[in-house]
Amino acid sequence: MTSIVKNKVVFFDWNGTLSNSFFWEHMRQSEKEEIRKLYEIWDNALFKRPKAYIQDWMRGLFTTEDVLKEIAKETKTEYKLLLREFVKGCKSMTFVSDELPDIIKGLRSRGYYVVVATNNMDCFTRWTLPFMKLEDQFDEILNSFYLKGLKNDVKNGKSVFFADFFSKYDVPPTNCIFLDDSVDKDDYITRLGIKYIQIESSDDFLMILKSL
Repeated sequence: MTSIVKNKVVFFDWNGTLSNSFFWEHMRQSEKEEIRKLYEIWDNALFKRPKAYIQDWMRGLFTTEDVLKEIAKETKTEYKLLLREFVKGCKSMTFVSDELPDIIKGLRSRGYYVVVATNNMDCFTRWTLPFMKLEDQFDEILNSFYLKGLKNDVKNGKSVFFADFFSKYDVPPTNCIFLDDSVDKDDYITRLGIKYIQIESSDDFLMILKSL
């Protein structure tokens, strides 16, 4: 059997691109009003924090447990309950479309490396990744928490986020596409040589993938 020679990469953002799921997703979608209200209390307590705080979590400066202990104290919630429901929410995340696994499989079969490249937290790798079996579907999972830097972080003139990937794989940045719902701030990813495509919706995302 002839092996596929891969010389192209598609990087996928996670939140808002591959998935539209939220923390405590199962509670947000609950039919019970009291559960939805509890979700709102916890979610508001988390995201009222400064953007820099969330980004430091994404850089691996503290863990999910560190964050949830603070929220439990602020909202007068039992920590074990908060953590249990948080983990359950991480395990209930889904792709934006049931079509995605087959589309991704098709890209891999046609010579693409497919890579999740996400500014994210330890909870993504610890609970969402194994629950959704993402390592079976993607060639690499790049999570800023474990890379200790966001996508646009630079240290000693090198990309903290992408340096190890390009050291490992013999693929030039010009052979790479990045699909993300966010703006490429300061054209950082574009300046690396990667073709950056900002998606406008899940339908737009699927249409672009099918055209590759």
